[in-house]
Amino acid sequence: MKQWRLLKALDVSKLSADTLKKLAEVFDKYANRQLKKIPEQFNPSNPDRVRLGIDREFIRVSTHR
Repeated sequence: MKQWRLLKALDVSKLSADTLKKLAEVFDKYANRQLKKIPEQFNPSNPDRVRLGIDREFIRVSTHR
């Protein structure tokens, strides 16, 4: 937990309405999908496909401003 406090957090209040809408769509798309436990999500030999999908779509939204 100590390392997590050092990580930057997304300030959603600075996002445009369009970006927020697109991120909400990503959340909705994955809302009913089951994520693996955190250590399993980032296993290099077998990453969590749901987590990869969420991360990729967030990156896509954040790079298309």
